[in-house]
Amino acid sequence: MREICMKIIVVVCLSLLVVFMMPKDSVEKEEKPDKKVSNAQDDKIYVSLQTQGEITQIELETYLIGVVASEMPYSFELEAVKAQAVAARTFVSQRGYEVDNTINSQVYKNEGELKEIFDENYEEMKVVVETAITKTKGEVITYQGNVISALFYSSNNGFSNDSQDYFSNEYPYLSSVESTWDLNFEHTTQTTTLTKNEVMDALDVSGLDINNIVKYDNGYINTIDIGSKTFSGREVRELLGLRSSCFTIEVADSVIIETVGYGHGVGMSQYGAQGMALEGYTYDEIIKHYYQGVEIENLNE
Repeated sequence: MREICMKIIVVVCLSLLVVFMMPKDSVEKEEKPDKKVSNAQDDKIYVSLQTQGEITQIELETYLIGVVASEMPYSFELEAVKAQAVAARTFVSQRGYEVDNTINSQVYKNEGELKEIFDENYEEMKVVVETAITKTKGEVITYQGNVISALFYSSNNGFSNDSQDYFSNEYPYLSSVESTWDLNFEHTTQTTTLTKNEVMDALDVSGLDINNIVKYDNGYINTIDIGSKTFSGREVRELLGLRSSCFTIEVADSVIIETVGYGHGVGMSQYGAQGMALEGYTYDEIIKHYYQGVEIENLNE
């Protein structure tokens, strides 16, 4: 019996020695399997943020500070910033809390980056943004019980865009609505001047004859013939780096393009939200204007 016990002790000691001699990264790989991390840590929701190939876990409300501060001027009315906070929380929730930090998802800046950007105004900005996030804590936008794709953009041409007219999918809550508030801001219009060669190279055409311009009822370009090709308004916007798919083109010695609006135009206009807030609308009224037929629900209830 004594010999058996001694053998067991020797085996255990050798096993422990093998474990302690393993390379550190091998142990870490075993402890951190390559799978999705649960969002339910410590009764909080965490966002998986991908930046430069690395994934960081950030508590949701902390993540929203870096998004709202990056996406909307903190000088806007608080009700507009609150609407942005709810839209941003909804956006990341609908995507399963897995996003990157670019305009493909939502622009996010960490605390160090925000301090560098806002400098002496950092504390003032932080108070406004944290207030907007706290006063709407846990709130998301839903349509028929489901969290929506809460798209937003800077400004429009007086109307938002139907989702199916710019993107491929139709969503009833992302339908075109009037937004005349945007037209009160100089930010809305821009004139871009390009050389003929720049335009022909970007569009891969040999001439710049403009024909058959077809617009949607809200003024955005549906299709346009340029040279020997037919383009959608979105294609021209993206190929030429324009602010909007609502534009006019004049070809003379150069190509002069005037755009109205900034962004894809689908969902909530940030400058429209500011205009509504200046007129006394509340954040929930702003949200229900730009996202049709929706409700605001709380993740914590």
